[in-house]
Amino acid sequence: MNKKQASFFVGVLLILVFLHFISIQFELYFYLPWLDIPMHFLGGFSLGILGICLTIKFGLSKEISGVLIVTIAVFTALLFGVLWEIFEFNSEAMFGFEWAEITNGRDTFSDLFCDLLGSCVGAVYFLVTKNKHP
Repeated sequence: MNKKQASFFVGVLLILVFLHFISIQFELYFYLPWLDIPMHFLGGFSLGILGICLTIKFGLSKEISGVLIVTIAVFTALLFGVLWEIFEFNSEAMFGFEWAEITNGRDTFSDLFCDLLGSCVGAVYFLVTKNKHP
C-alpha cells in the first residue's frame, strides 16, 4: 500500500466512524432509513481494503493475482458484515438497543449486498492504484 492509498483508506475509515457515531447519537438511522446503505457500502469498502493490506503485510508476497485480491476483499467484508448483522439482530435483547426492531430479512440482505458491493469497489480501487507511486 502506497502513501496515497493509505491516506485515502484512513480518510474513508475516519468518515465512516464519524458518520456512524453521529447517526447513532442523533438517531439518524430512524429518520433517514436509507443512511444504512452508504454506511454498509463504506464499511465493505474499508474492510475489503483492510483485508487485502493485512494479507499482503502478514502473509503473501506483494505480487498476488487480481482474483485473489477480490476474493480476500469480499471474504473479509462479508465475514464482518455477517458478524455485524448477528450483533444487530441480538442487540435489543442483550443491550436494549432499539434498532433491532427495524431489522428484517430484506434489511439484512440489503446490508450484506452493500458490504459485498463496497468490498468489490475497494478491491478494484486497490488494483488500479497499487502500482502508482505516491
